Amino acid sequence: MPYIKKTAGKKAPAKRKLAEVFALGEVLTDTSRKEWKLGVPIGQGGFGRLYLADVNSSKSVGSDAPYVVKVEPSQNGPLFTELKFYMRAAKPDEIQKWTKSHKLKYLGVPRYWGSGLHEKSGNSYRFMIMDRFGRDLQKVYEENAKRFAHKTVLQLGLRILDILEYIHEHEYVHGDIKASNLLQSYKNPNQVYLVDYGLAYRYCPEGVHKAYKEDPKRCHDGTIEYTSIDAHKGVAPSRRGDLEILGYCMVHWLSGHLPWEDNLKDPNFVRDSKIRCRDNISELMEKCFPGKNKPDEIRKYMEKVKQLSYEEKPVYPHFREILLQGLKSIGQKDDGVLDFGLSENGDVQTNPVQKMAAEGQSDIMASDMEARMKQRCIIEFLHAEKIAPIDIHRRLLNVYGDQTVDVSTVRRWVVRFSSGDNDLKDKPRSGRPCTAVTPRNEERLNQLIQSNLGITTRELCTELNIGFNALETMVGS
Repeated sequence: MPYIKKTAGKKAPAKRKLAEVFALGEVLTDTSRKEWKLGVPIGQGGFGRLYLADVNSSKSVGSDAPYVVKVEPSQNGPLFTELKFYMRAAKPDEIQKWTKSHKLKYLGVPRYWGSGLHEKSGNSYRFMIMDRFGRDLQKVYEENAKRFAHKTVLQLGLRILDILEYIHEHEYVHGDIKASNLLQSYKNPNQVYLVDYGLAYRYCPEGVHKAYKEDPKRCHDGTIEYTSIDAHKGVAPSRRGDLEILGYCMVHWLSGHLPWEDNLKDPNFVRDSKIRCRDNISELMEKCFPGKNKPDEIRKYMEKVKQLSYEEKPVYPHFREILLQGLKSIGQKDDGVLDFGLSENGDVQTNPVQKMAAEGQSDIMASDMEARMKQRCIIEFLHAEKIAPIDIHRRLLNVYGDQTVDVSTVRRWVVRFSSGDNDLKDKPRSGRPCTAVTPRNEERLNQLIQSNLGITTRELCTELNIGFNALETMVGS
């Protein structure tokens, strides 16, 4: 999370409102008069909500919808800021033109498909339509024992350099590059997109670069472990800052370590550590890669970043060439395939979660575990209401889309409930007995199902009177 420095006498920001839940099938009309139909909610962040979406038609929005709609109350600021970037720099035709002229297979900048204002229940909401994406790389990184393979790190670096060159040429810097802001394509996991432009900064409006100026009120902006030395000093983001942040990311992804990671609550310590490592890059390499096998291309990359002045335009091909030479040195090439297997002692191994799914031993990936646990709660509840498995599955499908457990899993769990083999009964929860599920009001149930994507599994267990710890051990059965 970004570290925000508190300043004396500074007014607290106005309290932001959370967007209300929109109904399935609600139609939004963008500024070009194009209509978009909403599907199921797929998450929320900050004060906005995300929904699956598609171009309006007589059909309902399916679980394979290609778009998402981001909705926030119109008085909130983050989406408005993000919209400025997308409208200036992320129009599909512009991205396609750049991709073709630079001979790229793809460019990892989300495409902007439309936006507008929508009135509901007397309130005004701002919305934006974007491509749908898959998982974020932070989840993948954590599943892989917090390491990425050497080849994967260098290829990610190459793709991110492509992205940065594009947005820099459009007068913006990102300022918050990190694994959680990198999303895999919904259809192609080998394609990665840089998202979250709520903090994007127009560093060069009308071709005039912002002057270097240290502002104590802006010290340490960004994500503390990766943010640039300039940002630590309160200087506005610049192109060299983006490349510096990418350098820290590559070091972290490859080594699993940053020298300042144990002191993130002390931003001045982090700043001073980064300055020492910039002044002595060999020290950074020794701390993160102890032993003989130090990636020389990472050292060269960081040395190249160090040479950049604040307003200097990076020569992006030079940075790419450094990473390409790194691939060559390990007997690899930039083939566009991202291998997210576990990295141990320099060797790539198959991720056991991915292996389980590939062998058909699991119908869910680790990132879907939370959704699976919630579904099991709801299945038991609906079974107690004497609802048939096929109808239970249909209800779940409307909410969870492609994260829904298959109907055979629903039937298997229902059989266990019917036979009395229910490990979720009579288990302790918060130090007191947990009773069996009891029938509840149908309207309350529907509200719960529709809203459960925004609450935790523990809260859902409390609502349905189910033991959380027992549930956690049962989801794979």
